[in-house]
Formats: sequence, structure tokens, C-alpha cells
Amino acid sequence: SLNQGRFLPACLNSLVSQDYPNLEIIVVDGGSTDGSQAVIRSFESELSSWVSEADTGQSNAINKGMAIATGEILCWLNADDCLMPGTLKSVALAFDRAPNVEAIYGHRILIDTTGKDIGKWILPYHSDAVLTYVDFIPQETLFWRASLWESIGAKLDESLDFALYWDLLCRFRDAGANFTLLPK
Repeated sequence: SLNQGRFLPACLNSLVSQDYPNLEIIVVDGGSTDGSQAVIRSFESELSSWVSEADTGQSNAINKGMAIATGEILCWLNADDCLMPGTLKSVALAFDRAPNVEAIYGHRILIDTTGKDIGKWILPYHSDAVLTYVDFIPQETLFWRASLWESIGAKLDESLDFALYWDLLCRFRDAGANFTLLPK
């Protein structure tokens, strides 16, 4: 997060309300000047870790958080993203039922700044070939196994200011990851 304090309460509430055991929430703030730290502090008892300090960009901030993550299933949310209720249970169950699947993604619901539903992305089943030409998997819906993250070097390419997520998806694909759509 960087100066996204107005979105942080909804994002963090969507995580702490998941009612999921062993949830590890790590917040990395880039030294915001908009009161974000006060919002983060209000959730401090629910967080595994948080930091507010200058970084060199989004990929650097995400790498900081991922470097201390200990979970078997990983994801990241940007400050203006939220998870639907029950998401983490659905994802964990899907991984449990399909031990050969390494990355799971789902449909996207678009909301406005008041939380009102303003659109939906109903996604296709996975195609490695299509991923070459278009980043069709919404970042906030993707979850992956820590072993897959390790297999690609356990970091985002910090030289990228844009398309860092698409680069990650292509690196997962090139590592032979088995993706699947969780149609929710």
C-alpha cells in the first residue's frame, strides 16, 4: 500500500472476517503520508506483521512481504482489493482436493469506492497459450502453492514497474505450473 488509507479498512476487514485458521496477514506500506499507519495500527492485533517504510516500488514491497510469509498457500492483495466471504476456505479445499494443482484463480467482482457491485469478470478455464498474449487472470483472485513460488526464485522482478504480475504468471507457466479455475 502507498497512500491508499481510504481503501485499507475494507481490504483488511475482508481478510480478518474470513474465519480461516492460521491466516497470516502481512501488511507492507511504502511510508504513506495519508494516515494509512493509523488504519494499519487499528488492525494490529489481527496482523502477523506490518511495516511502513520507503521501498523502491510495488514489486519490492510485495517481495518484502513474501520474504517473511510462512504459509503453504500464498497470495497478495493490493490495498484496493477485497476477498469475498469464504474465499480462503474454498481455495484451501480446492487445493486439498487437487494436490497436483499449483495455482488457482477465480472470477472477479468489480466494486466502486462505496463497495457497490458494478460488474463481473466471468473467467475462462485456463489456457497456457492464451496467457502468452493476454493477462486474463485477475491478480487478486490468484492463489499459489509456496513450492511454486520457490521454484521460480521466490520473488517478483523488481525491474518491472508494469506487468509485474503478468510476468509472474508467465514464469509460473514456464515452470510447468498446473493452473485451474475455481468457478466462484
